[in-house]
Amino acid sequence: MNLKWILVIVWAGLALSGLAQETAPSAQVQTQTPPVAAPAVSPAEISRLVTAAADLYRKGEVPKSLAALEALYTQHPTNPDVQAWLGFVYLRSEQPAKAVPVLESAVKQRPKDLEILNNLGNAYVSVGRVDEALKQYGVMTALDPKMYEPWYNIGGIRLQKKEYGPAVGALMKAARLKPDDAFVQNNLGAALEGQNQLDAAVQAYRRAVALRANNQTFNRNLGLALAKARLDADALIVLKPAHQANRVDVPVGLALAEIYARQGRRAEALQVYVALEPALKDQASYWFNFGVLKGQSGDANGAEMAYRRSLELDSKDLDALNNLGILLFRKGRYEESALLFEKLSGLNPSSVSARLNWAAALAKGGDLKRAIPLWRDVLKAEPNRLDVRLELANALWEQGDAAGARAHYVQVLKARPTNERALNGLGLWFLGENNLVEAERRFRAAIAAQPKFLPGYNNLAVTLERQNRRAEAITTLEKALAVDPNYTDARRNLERMRAAR
Repeated sequence: MNLKWILVIVWAGLALSGLAQETAPSAQVQTQTPPVAAPAVSPAEISRLVTAAADLYRKGEVPKSLAALEALYTQHPTNPDVQAWLGFVYLRSEQPAKAVPVLESAVKQRPKDLEILNNLGNAYVSVGRVDEALKQYGVMTALDPKMYEPWYNIGGIRLQKKEYGPAVGALMKAARLKPDDAFVQNNLGAALEGQNQLDAAVQAYRRAVALRANNQTFNRNLGLALAKARLDADALIVLKPAHQANRVDVPVGLALAEIYARQGRRAEALQVYVALEPALKDQASYWFNFGVLKGQSGDANGAEMAYRRSLELDSKDLDALNNLGILLFRKGRYEESALLFEKLSGLNPSSVSARLNWAAALAKGGDLKRAIPLWRDVLKAEPNRLDVRLELANALWEQGDAAGARAHYVQVLKARPTNERALNGLGLWFLGENNLVEAERRFRAAIAAQPKFLPGYNNLAVTLERQNRRAEAITTLEKALAVDPNYTDARRNLERMRAAR
């Protein structure tokens, strides 16, 4: 019963670094012809008013700065300085929808202005127009290939789109341009992880943590990647404090529990799982994993409860049906177990194990008539399954079809001449035919093949008794009880034979 650990794809839970900050426009002297709407105001005066509004922003008086810039924009809507600063302050005031048209106008007038291009790209991202943002950042890389911010932003967008190859390429360029930027290294780690380059991802995350040791996001991402790479010792160093700081962090909790489970520390894994219940109680796979851990810890009742909860949430979960079926079989609740395996077989018709488990549960529950066709079906598809052939042979024998059972025992012995179960079965057939010599030969062969095969001893003793060789029969039964003192059939026959002396 293996854990699934499919509740949350670990990397999808990563916290990625955001875009590079919006860039405050540089003050520029307006040199173009003043707008017709305000002919009395000189370009120098407009520039002075923009600078005053920008100073308000720098002093932290953002509402006043925004009001001043909006007033200027009303009077001078085509002035690129006004547009650039108004768009920037809109962004910083979390009003990207208003920033977009203003910055678009500014870019038309200053198509090579890196600050305006960057801010427009960020505004596009904020309103969900990421393809247009990529275009803006691409223009920036062409204008200044040594500027790391656009490569970083391109990498972030590609990463969010799960375009991991392009993301890695862009972020590698950003990292070469600014190797000491922890955010670049963090996002590069996420992109590499998306490509399943775990070793490289771990190294990138390590660099991010080395640059900003106290950043919880970077440490968390490193811990998750280490767990995914199965570097458990290192992962525990990072994940344990992360879990202590936030016990309902699902990806961290799942990664930590998986490590504990791999190390056999089931009690600790269960403690983590209990803490995750509020966040995951409505997920079937959470209860499935909880059931596995409970079962591995020896808590069969707890495991049953968890599997049943999983099936309440997803009645068609194949793993939960299988594990609950096995658990109930081991508890001796064969009819309930058979029902689960019957459902599992219907949902997964190609599963041989489901049909065999169904047949085994039926047989244990005494319903051999329904079990026999299942074994026959498996043998049609896989005639070399000797284990299945033996089960069928034994069931046919129990049902009184001695000839049918014999045919299957013979088939097994053709492939495995020393198979003790088949030798024993064929011996029983000879015993039923009163061919005691051949029966004795088969039972002795079964014991020789497997000295701990107890039915061989018991059946040999009965055969010897029928040949009036009671002393040998008693010795044979004593050998069986030396192997297993609790073997009931041998003890019963031994007591009867000793009393008959």
